[in-house]
Parts: sequence; structure tokens; C-alpha cells
Amino acid sequence: MKFDANLQPSGTADLSADHLDEFTAAITSAYPQVQDTISQAEAQLSPYLSTTSTGGQTLGMNLVYGPPGITINGQKVADMPPVNWDALENPPATPAPAPDDGSGADSPTTPPATSQ
Repeated sequence: MKFDANLQPSGTADLSADHLDEFTAAITSAYPQVQDTISQAEAQLSPYLSTTSTGGQTLGMNLVYGPPGITINGQKVADMPPVNWDALENPPATPAPAPDDGSGADSPTTPPATSQ
């Protein structure tokens, strides 16, 4: 990870795994309750999975992130908005929530009706 001239983060990451199918099978065999979670993760990772005769199911991802956006294996997957460092150092004040104590302070106020 590094920062460019505008102090915006950028960098790369590589992730690979061989025999991912054997690994996830071992996990779900020991912990059947995680089967749905693992199935969802595999579905999201499916574009990056391949199968080989020697490596079984293989995961290969090259992640690049920075001001142009986030790419995985050369395909843009998301924008990356610039970090506003001033806002992080000086967050705007957040008003305290009104009490929910029956006092009516949490209800919108309506001016009293006037009669003429």
C-alpha cells in the first residue's frame, strides 16, 4: 500500500489458493453449520476460480486499487471515491438523539392552533 501525490491510497494484492475445494470440504465436514456461508463465498468468488488436474480448484486474484477504482484480474469491480482527510480529522457534529422517555421531545413540534 502507498499514497499518491494527492494522499490517496493505492496498491496491489495477490491471492492464490490451490485445492480450495478440498479445504472448504474439510471445513464444512467439521462444521456443517457454515455450509451456507461457504457456498455464498464460493459463488462470489466463482469468476476467479478454475480447476486443474494437479491443483484441484484454484483461486487466483490480482487486486489493484487506487483513484481510478478497484480492479480484480484486470476487470473494474468498483469505484474508489477519494478519501477526504479533512472530514476524517474533523467530523461534523452529530446532534444527540431526542430522549424516548414519553416527554414528547422525540416528537415533531406543531405550533398551537390560533383562533380568530
